[in-house]
Amino acid sequence: MGKERYPDADSLMIAADSGGSNRLWKTELQKFADETGMAVLVRRFPPGTSEWNKIEQFLKNTSRSEAENKDGNRCKASCWLWQSILSLKGRLQNMRILRPDKTDLEVLLGDPRKAIESMVIPLLVAMAVVEINQFVDTFWVAGLGNVSAEAVATVTPIYGLMMCAGLGIGVGATTTIAFQLGNGNRERANGLALNSLILGAIFAVASSIAVALLFDPALEFMGAADVRSESWGYMLPLAVLSPALLINSIMGGMLRGEGAAKKSTVMQMSAAIMNMAIDPILIYGLGLGVMGAGLSTAISALLSLAIGLRWYAKGKTAVSLGNGSFRADASMMKEILGVGGPKTVQSMISNLTDFVHRIFLIVAGGTTAVMLYNYPWRYIGLVNLPGRAFENAMVPVCSAAYGKSDLEKMKAGTCIPSRLRS
Repeated sequence: MGKERYPDADSLMIAADSGGSNRLWKTELQKFADETGMAVLVRRFPPGTSEWNKIEQFLKNTSRSEAENKDGNRCKASCWLWQSILSLKGRLQNMRILRPDKTDLEVLLGDPRKAIESMVIPLLVAMAVVEINQFVDTFWVAGLGNVSAEAVATVTPIYGLMMCAGLGIGVGATTTIAFQLGNGNRERANGLALNSLILGAIFAVASSIAVALLFDPALEFMGAADVRSESWGYMLPLAVLSPALLINSIMGGMLRGEGAAKKSTVMQMSAAIMNMAIDPILIYGLGLGVMGAGLSTAISALLSLAIGLRWYAKGKTAVSLGNGSFRADASMMKEILGVGGPKTVQSMISNLTDFVHRIFLIVAGGTTAVMLYNYPWRYIGLVNLPGRAFENAMVPVCSAAYGKSDLEKMKAGTCIPSRLRS
């Protein structure tokens, strides 16, 4: 009945008896909240009042003695009620609010300053852990000798080119999902999330094929044939497991699109921590050498992706992947690539520029020069962390405001990062 009368309801308040502890009822209520996506608030009746609840009396037959002493019971109930009200000072006792992470979405669609502030710190922490992982990874690879370290440094732009589509589609997913959620079109937001993953899988296969065909010619062109064996050892597991790497990046963008920066942070940090933990095991413990470094990165991405997929499977996100069939939609893909395409091109230009730099470095000092050039950039990456964190927080907030046609809020969102940083 309620579903028919209030089809657009996104929350439910239940008034219930406060007596006893019914764990089954609470468990089933939580399942209801998770399945429907509704925010459920439970308020308790003060002592004595539930006995005269009309619905309860309709469902439960009272005993004859209660019926005979109706006035007395009514008087007692009134006394208990007033006593409860006085003792509570007019406040009702509340159970916790049961909601499947709708708070993130509400914050995203609310005050832009609070939304950006709530996202920046988690994102900054996650990016800092990822950068620390880069230092740790460099340390373990350096222990294998100069040739391995030179190989990893040499193929860095090639790996970056392979990941360009994941970065671009991730930004496209963030922007379009936030826009549709701001516009109140959750169904299309769900479709955009699904099609972002489909695009990720397509581009992952394409980039793996491109690496297989062009990797050797690229090394020859760079003049890095002397590190071909180690370079292939590092890139092979990354190319084979590229779907996990790209889709993991895209899923982080999907979560940020609904304001779930903390979930995105958990995914990034879990991958980085896992990578730091298993790097020495694979590189030295199992004797895989530089291939162990690449395999560690890929396995860590798989773990992170599994965490994200579990949240979607359990309905812990505002956007759902479980509604409708898993099929491609050309209009949604176009919408995603309309934003993600330029970002992909920008990333490709940056990595191609880095690729050209390495040619000049190899001409000047061989692959050793590339290794020495690459190391200081780890520190530059640390300096850029605040700007990247604000960028990733501002994009979904402003996109959601644009979806709501709230240009003032959108304008405020673009100005807030500069104010907070100053």
